[in-house]
Amino acid sequence: MKTTVTLVHKNCDKNCRICAYGAMQAVDYVEVRRVVETLMRRGFRVHLYDFYVRKESILIYRLTRQFEANNPGWLNVTADFDPEPQDLAYLNGLRTAIAISLHGSSSAVHRKASGKDDFEAIVRFLGNFRKRFRLGLGVNCVVSRHNVADLPAMIERCKTFDLDFLELIPLGYSGNATAVLGPSAVLTADDKRAVHRLLTASRAALPFRLELDAIWGPDFVNDESPRCRFFAPPVPGTYCNAGVNHFAIRLNDMQVFPCPCMAGIDSMAVGRVDGHDNASFAAFLANRQRLEEPCRSCDRFADCQGGCRLTAMSDFRIAHGRDNPCAGFSSCLYNLAGAAEGGAG
Repeated sequence: MKTTVTLVHKNCDKNCRICAYGAMQAVDYVEVRRVVETLMRRGFRVHLYDFYVRKESILIYRLTRQFEANNPGWLNVTADFDPEPQDLAYLNGLRTAIAISLHGSSSAVHRKASGKDDFEAIVRFLGNFRKRFRLGLGVNCVVSRHNVADLPAMIERCKTFDLDFLELIPLGYSGNATAVLGPSAVLTADDKRAVHRLLTASRAALPFRLELDAIWGPDFVNDESPRCRFFAPPVPGTYCNAGVNHFAIRLNDMQVFPCPCMAGIDSMAVGRVDGHDNASFAAFLANRQRLEEPCRSCDRFADCQGGCRLTAMSDFRIAHGRDNPCAGFSSCLYNLAGAAEGGAG
């Protein structure tokens, strides 16, 4: 299986309160293209993860061809996305979806979560989407303590749009969450249980797919395919593909991370690209064999190997104020269900 390299590029200037990549800086697209071409010559499957799509992004997508085959990612756009006719024709032929972020059922809830007054513009974009685009359409909603109680209303609001999916993403403790919001904005175990109950009770009757983002971790409670498909193909025998067939480069400083979602946390870097592939994932992967509870004694450990390592390690940082690469996944949905019911089996 060819290794995927995801280039993380914060080209969005909105800097929302919930942005997991708050301190990152944008990079000139001439340099982005140079890095892409270098990695492709080395035989890597290269993806660009822009935080919203612009003309320069589309030029890179044409080069990498990352959305011309089945791809686990999507195109992140903002409400002012307005591609030129030739770019629109190219986009409409891709095998992916367009996603836009909306973090509440009302302007007030959305503003509290994101800090932005763009609710009405996003609603207009969603209402006009089918007039121009033939791609799938989704909404990304970052769930924090600021909007978790609004989720039932958010789901009802999304019924008024012609959506293909609503993706619920838990607020991670990185980027602006650490610099602006603090750990009190992160979901509690009870919050996560409530979100999972809402998913189970609601999704069968909805006109769109209601999904949990991969960083919630494996859901062995009612999910028959517990594998992370975030950015790169899933790997048999493990939930998280970080450092296995996939890694990320943070373009503004060329730091290397096992997973793109880790690129907002400096301590999770495993090396730096300085003209040579000198990053090693051996230590990162070896820690999966030394994971602590609740993973170590879990009856599904052989199936997932510790779940989403980003979330597990972030949970530990919030609880203990330090990093632990062997941290067990305390907020794994399977573990939370077992804790609530007196046993996960």
